[in-house]
Amino acid sequence: MRTFEVFQQTFAPGAATPIHEHACNEVFLVMRGEGTAFIRDKASGASAGSHQSTFNILPGARHQLVNTGAEDFQALVVTDNPPFRVGAA
Repeated sequence: MRTFEVFQQTFAPGAATPIHEHACNEVFLVMRGEGTAFIRDKASGASAGSHQSTFNILPGARHQLVNTGAEDFQALVVTDNPPFRVGAA
């Protein structure tokens, strides 16, 4: 069985995540604000209501998100967790 996690993430103006990586895939849908996504040392703009409102971060990709706007940066995030078997010993 494959599982997914969906959550909302909000960053205040000027806030940033540390540079990090995950073992899962992450898909971001920017709902409000604007920022920059640094993925594998490449910077990409991310802003609500534009062609840059959705981006994907592959497993193992080092990344950082920075709110570069004057208002909160808010995104809906979907991650896939490693598969597991229900009832496995």
